[in-house]
Amino acid sequence: MYTRKYLSLKNYPRLNVAFENEELYALQDFLFSETHNFAPHIVKELDDVLSGRKVDLYFSGNMSFVEGDSRTALVGFAYEELGPDVVLPTAKLKELVYEWIEMEDKFKKGELEGQLPLVIED
Repeated sequence: MYTRKYLSLKNYPRLNVAFENEELYALQDFLFSETHNFAPHIVKELDDVLSGRKVDLYFSGNMSFVEGDSRTALVGFAYEELGPDVVLPTAKLKELVYEWIEMEDKFKKGELEGQLPLVIED
């Protein structure tokens, strides 16, 4: 359901992620832009909600936002005409955020050289 491809475009040497299911575009954008820019804040928010330190999950970035609770997260765009919201388990969102951070770190270190595009299915 969350099959994704990590890639880098020649004219734009930065890691990107594309989900096979186009309905997940809000999640794709959230990882690429918001998690790229605000990873520490997003990780803290997810950890606080999943550990029970907070009841509600909420983060708003430049183009997208996340809201929910310890069970379910909704990822959406600030402007709904950009695409549909994505609803997924909060634990799965945390897993995808951590994966993105790890992949971006490997990309910056050159550890993904020759491995892109890389497809992950689950």
